[in-house]
Amino acid sequence: MHKTPEHEDEFVGSKRIKFRGIAQVPLDSISFSDTSITQVPTIDRNDVHQLKNTFLSRESFRYDEKNYISALVHANQLDEALDNAKLDRQALVRKPDKMTYPILRFPVGYTLCGLQGQHRILAGREVLLENNMWWTVRLYVQEEHSNPEDVLDGEKFRMIHICQIYERFNEEKRWWAGLTYTMQKDFKQLIKYTGFMREIDGLIQIPGLWSSVKMGVLRRLFVLKCDEELIHYLRHINTIWHQIASHLGKDIWAIDDATVEYLQLRAPGISSTDRRAVSVAMESGQLFPLLVDSHKRVRLLASILDIQALIPTIQTFFDNLLYLEPCSKVMKGLLSPKSRLTVRQSFEAAFSNPLDHFVEETEDVFRIGHSGSDDILMSSYKQLWLYSMRHFPEMVSMAPKKENGQPNPRVKEPNSWFWYNFAAMAKRLGFETTKSKEILSTNPDVTIARKVLLEARPQDCYYFDEEQLNLYTRQISEMLATAKRRTSFDNYSKENISKNREARSHRSGRPYEDSQVMDKRFLFLPIISNKWPLGEYEEVTSYFVKRDFFTSFFDIGYDDQQYLANSYDTMSDDASPAICRNKVSVADFSVNWNGEIPEYKGKGDNVTGVAQVSRQQPGCKMNLAKAYDFGLLRKNQKKLSMRVLEKRKKMIERVIKQSATQRLQRKKRHRRLNHK
Repeated sequence: MHKTPEHEDEFVGSKRIKFRGIAQVPLDSISFSDTSITQVPTIDRNDVHQLKNTFLSRESFRYDEKNYISALVHANQLDEALDNAKLDRQALVRKPDKMTYPILRFPVGYTLCGLQGQHRILAGREVLLENNMWWTVRLYVQEEHSNPEDVLDGEKFRMIHICQIYERFNEEKRWWAGLTYTMQKDFKQLIKYTGFMREIDGLIQIPGLWSSVKMGVLRRLFVLKCDEELIHYLRHINTIWHQIASHLGKDIWAIDDATVEYLQLRAPGISSTDRRAVSVAMESGQLFPLLVDSHKRVRLLASILDIQALIPTIQTFFDNLLYLEPCSKVMKGLLSPKSRLTVRQSFEAAFSNPLDHFVEETEDVFRIGHSGSDDILMSSYKQLWLYSMRHFPEMVSMAPKKENGQPNPRVKEPNSWFWYNFAAMAKRLGFETTKSKEILSTNPDVTIARKVLLEARPQDCYYFDEEQLNLYTRQISEMLATAKRRTSFDNYSKENISKNREARSHRSGRPYEDSQVMDKRFLFLPIISNKWPLGEYEEVTSYFVKRDFFTSFFDIGYDDQQYLANSYDTMSDDASPAICRNKVSVADFSVNWNGEIPEYKGKGDNVTGVAQVSRQQPGCKMNLAKAYDFGLLRKNQKKLSMRVLEKRKKMIERVIKQSATQRLQRKKRHRRLNHK
């Protein structure tokens, strides 16, 4: 719906404030008297006196970031001051040596409009020597209608969409003219996606989210076929930033690009380090420099400190496409490449509700879910995505990011065993496609064995007879089949997960190599769905970053938490192998290479076509897997009285005894028939 110009006060128009850098500015060039820009706070002489005493006791007070002030400068005057100092614009944003920023002098009679720090300037005038009267200032420029040549792609897209909303067609043409042909094509394609644009409409009014966005990866967005997941991420950005902006009212345009960049990927509700950094930046005026009202700033800070997620932006959305891409390639490996459906729509079409709902707790170890949830489809679908997050380096030719000081990670060739395991898991969860059937009709051990033999020598110089090749392939595949799975029972404690700290620069995009190896053991739905890691850490952990990535693209709702509640009593420090009772593992099944994957056929039935699955615990003479299939055991059984437990135990033993008796009777009957 288009808006007319008379409603422009309800929207942002093209007004924005942009951070330009930091400089040392003479005090006589700073004024706080321009009420047309911001409110002038009442001067409190007690505050000035306290600051004066503090400054007298510390000679380096002007170099302390929390004492910097913010000021607004006209773009032309800033360019003139830079020319006079023989500096370029980059000089203001470069990291200085020993915190010594460049000195800028402005024409006599021109003053910067101070936004924050009037009490600091008044105290400084009373303690500084006459020949040393300067202050460290963060410089902002207010821009109305920028030249299309001077801004990045994100701001161009924002201005085009604003012109469409207000029907400013002539101005819209000017912005389109500033784009390359390829970018014009990509923008027009994006605007056609109504689901995306519905969420973007809520973000277009926040200029700071768009100022530094590079949209060169826009084409990647269209080929992913993950529309539902991408819309969910945009909705997540909307939720977080409207929580922040709710305290600004019509001044939402005052969210500048420097504020957005500073808050981006911080988790102040989780990390005490981020919490302190945001609090100091808010106190010093570095954040939201145009917001002067102290009561609003207090409420705004409280709202930000309450955010228990990495603060997302449009830039992190595009960055995280680089992680979603290899995962989506894994998901699309089970689908037809010619399908026009999204990944979610394709899996929905391939889903048939299984008799038993499996929940994967650790690698290849499943539990039958008893949550009573109606949304088994989405739970199963999310488990496949988590598998792709764990194993994409082994399944598609894309590697994690390089760690500092380490060699580039090796790009691995797709491993047929992981693909077979993925297809088998999909079938167990209720998904079956033509591609998955094709994968399950092969023996991955045979594929790997044949590959080893053929690549051991240059094929242009050596060869095997076909009969020899088949013989050796079979022998090696039989050896591979004897490999035993390592069983590890990780302690999913808060201390265990919180060891691997993640720098802010590592909190978006494809994961780094070390964290990928370390955190994949935690990427299972029962663990991801659990909110227990959301306490307060000193630093943001690499696991939290991956959990945040997943919850940004997918809902973790009540139903998922129910799976968790029925799978684990707790995840405490004393977690032990005991929590793995009653589990069914892929390693327990003898695999039929004709494509038949063992399944439970219903309550009371054994696994079809394979050896009976049994977990005999010390002192427990019962088939727990069978008992669990009957629905007679529950993970929360320790809450029941001993009398009820004893009664259930006897019932289970009676069922198993009856089953054994029936088998014995059948054997006797067969013997008599054979004897006759």
